[in-house]
Amino acid sequence: MPKQYRVEIFARDFTFRGWSQVENPKIVYDYLTLETTEINLPKHLECQRGDYLCMEGYEGIVKSIEYDKNRTKLTVKPLLSLLDIQVYYDRNAIYTQPLETFIAALVQKELIDTDDEIQRVEGLRIETRTNQIEGRLNLKDNIHKLFDDIILKALIKYGITVKMSLDIPKKEIKCSIGLTKAAQKTIEADLPVVLERSITLRDDYGAANKFVAVNKRNENEALTYYAEDYAPPCVQVVEYIDDDDFSAKAKERSNEALAKAEFENCIEIVLQEENTFLGGTEVGDRVNVIKDGVVYPTVLTGYEIERGRMRYIFGAVRIELTKILIMERRSGK
Repeated sequence: MPKQYRVEIFARDFTFRGWSQVENPKIVYDYLTLETTEINLPKHLECQRGDYLCMEGYEGIVKSIEYDKNRTKLTVKPLLSLLDIQVYYDRNAIYTQPLETFIAALVQKELIDTDDEIQRVEGLRIETRTNQIEGRLNLKDNIHKLFDDIILKALIKYGITVKMSLDIPKKEIKCSIGLTKAAQKTIEADLPVVLERSITLRDDYGAANKFVAVNKRNENEALTYYAEDYAPPCVQVVEYIDDDDFSAKAKERSNEALAKAEFENCIEIVLQEENTFLGGTEVGDRVNVIKDGVVYPTVLTGYEIERGRMRYIFGAVRIELTKILIMERRSGK
């Protein structure tokens, strides 16, 4: 039987604009690409760009509206796209505080403390779930893409996620930043309840395993660092360091350059939507997936709901061409 979803629209000040029911919409949420979802409402519903949309399994921001007779087509981006902005912030602050606190301070500065009323997000509240990661991201200057340069790298390098959720009764948007918990669930991909499964691993052959720092103020001075599992082939990275404390800065950069990325896989598990096999699992939660007796540690980074099926997408790799192109464009490749 087709499932009915209640779609509610709220203005940026949380004023209720209206609601409609839709039948079996395709819902797409991807933490890595922030792709849009299209919702077709079977009625005319007055709303505006920037309004909030709430429905089971999805909260987002209305990006475009099309009216056709007595129907409304909405293009919506995830709530997390509020953080998809460029920012100016002293990159050296990342060395004086936990990475979670650094991200929180950026969000506070740009979306809460700003004097720009259009940019300011009413009701935004920030919390840090953890404050323990002395993260080192390779920030070249003080202008950053908050989502691409910081938030995504914090996930891939350190397992830190940013979660956004609406609390309409309190007129708040909760922004929660912190380290993903240790895996609470184990998924056996070969069980009969799993309708489809696929596992793709990224080959890290060619990842940097040797780092050479050259003092830009005295090129006769250089320091060399090796990855813990240094073995053939040698993949060397050479970089100038221009800093008053060359040795300390070189060590920091070597840690960044040689750090192993987490979740270098793309795992997809398809279940019937009503199946509770993964009930309670949220984007950002770590899980262990077992297939053919092999355990794959990963993290939930997306999902798709369509025609009664739920596709869970794990890991920091994407294999679908459109998603790959989005990720390459976002990273500036």
